[in-house]
Amino acid sequence: MKRWQTILLPALFCVIFVLNGQSAQAEERKGTTGVRIQDMDIGGMTEEETREAVDEWISQALSGNLEFIWKNGSQDGEPVTIPLTELDFKAVDAEEVVDHAMNTGHVGNVIDRYKEQQDAKNGEAAFHLTFEYDKDILKQKLEEAAKTINCEPKDATLVREDGAFQVIEAVTGKTVQTDASIQALDDYLEEGVWDGKDLQVALALDETAAKRDGSDLSKVGDVLGSYSTIYGDGDWSRCANIENGARLLNGLVMYPGDVASFNDMTNPYTAENGWQLGGAYEGGKVVQSYGGGICQVSSTAYNAILLAELEVVERHNHGFTVGYVPLAQDATLAGDVLDLKWKNSTDYPVYMEVIADGWEVTVTFYGVETRPENRTVEYVSQTEGSTPPPEDVITVDESKPVGYYEVTQSAFYGYTASLYKNVYIDGQLESSEWVNTSTYRSAPNYITKGPDEPAKTPPQSQAPQTPEESESENVIPEVPSEPVQPPTEVPDGETPQESLGQEAVG
Repeated sequence: MKRWQTILLPALFCVIFVLNGQSAQAEERKGTTGVRIQDMDIGGMTEEETREAVDEWISQALSGNLEFIWKNGSQDGEPVTIPLTELDFKAVDAEEVVDHAMNTGHVGNVIDRYKEQQDAKNGEAAFHLTFEYDKDILKQKLEEAAKTINCEPKDATLVREDGAFQVIEAVTGKTVQTDASIQALDDYLEEGVWDGKDLQVALALDETAAKRDGSDLSKVGDVLGSYSTIYGDGDWSRCANIENGARLLNGLVMYPGDVASFNDMTNPYTAENGWQLGGAYEGGKVVQSYGGGICQVSSTAYNAILLAELEVVERHNHGFTVGYVPLAQDATLAGDVLDLKWKNSTDYPVYMEVIADGWEVTVTFYGVETRPENRTVEYVSQTEGSTPPPEDVITVDESKPVGYYEVTQSAFYGYTASLYKNVYIDGQLESSEWVNTSTYRSAPNYITKGPDEPAKTPPQSQAPQTPEESESENVIPEVPSEPVQPPTEVPDGETPQESLGQEAVG
């Protein structure tokens, strides 16, 4: 009997102790240390305290914003910020999560409870809430934001201000991936790491790198070639067109192998693109055309291209001579038919600067000088033949007074001329190379005159007048007005130029 008492009494005591402990634990159960809901440690908290803390966390979290963050080059882009309230954000399983978290380390056999308690101490007992939101609204918001974020890739480029160059870094092309961005948000929420502050997720972007990163742009700075012509004594509309052309061309950056088209940079020749009506030629006659005068800019550019020794891809001379450059050194344009094109045939980027200051237009090409210092080039125009103007073309305008006479367009001599490139080493002629041969048409004076004076009719025979009758009928004969004299020459800068869309623009 004593033996059974010795065995049963301690066992009974242990059972009673365990049952009493479980009863007390059920009444005062608190969160196990290390158990987390989102970023909250509920260790030592009662169930009621835990529920209140979770409710407070949810309330604070849902009053914040969702931010999709992204990079714009080396800078942070403007985040896409959306209040969570606009997305109908909500936690759908807070009650269940609290129940599971509070049971951790308290439910099951001794071994299970011990294992859960150790997991909690090691940070392996984390619970997260499940959130739902209106994905259609979010998709709409992202698509709206994409209108300002999406962009095409842009190569690095140069700007020149106050005589100094600045490299503008390349722009990576971007396209917002709406569905992938929403999936990134879902994945982040599922991880349970949200700390209740503004919800930040990386915006999913499809990126396309620029073709040229501009690594050589910082080397640009040497003047390769520069040329100027005077335009300031021309009429207002012609001057305005030259200055508008300078505006459209200035700042062109050409990488090695690039081909530039003058027409591509200055079209369309419309008032909306800044062009004025100016004197131009159509079929050898003066007309009004948008862009009249722009060929002075293309001719100035042609000479700068030659001095920079870039490759000329396309060039055409005017139909008639111009006064602002020597023969064979001009370059005309005509719609999509006649163009000035050139290629960056150097090994480095080239920057084109075009300045019209009200008097001169100057075209300068900057790059990296690789030509020997003792080497120079010059271009020489040689006239090879000339053709005098044809006979004057006279038009009688019956609406003009007798004796009226006006030269409406002055005559042109025709010429044939060739341009040669001379290369000097240490001042000594090394080589002479033919560049182009240009032929210019002759044109007559175009004259408008009034009708001839009517022929006088012989007087009819009549009875002689008495002296009294003669004295009473004194008549003063009509004297023709002075004729309008033709101008002896066309002033510099006022030579009408050839018209784009007609024969050519000058």
